[in-house]
Amino acid sequence: MTYLSGVVQDWFKVTLQQEDLGYTQLWLFTWHLFVEELRVHFGLSDPVGDATSLINNLRMKPGDKIATYNVDFMWYAAQLNWGDIVLCHRFYQGLPNRLQDLIANREHKTHLLPCHVSTGNHFQQLLLGAKP
Repeated sequence: MTYLSGVVQDWFKVTLQQEDLGYTQLWLFTWHLFVEELRVHFGLSDPVGDATSLINNLRMKPGDKIATYNVDFMWYAAQLNWGDIVLCHRFYQGLPNRLQDLIANREHKTHLLPCHVSTGNHFQQLLLGAKP
């Protein structure tokens, strides 16, 4: 119970008190049922909607490495069933202007997301000498 906090911990304490009174929940004895019970009561109500909102508002912050942005982007993208073209556009939109310019000035443009993600570290190296 020490891993639980806030309202989740309070909810669990109430359940333990109910057990002392003879009202037993089956999920107290099965890990899978326990996890499902937590998800039902405290999990995301709309995981796809939440991932959509998060990816649409994701921006690479000043001073961040491209790898930080990539990890966040790929985490949200994995939860969505979007095509590569849409993801590529969304990835590009979240980059700072200086990185967008580097991508836009590439001779051979492609619409596939791996192009931008794989070259992200190259852009990070170029930025080391660039002015903010």
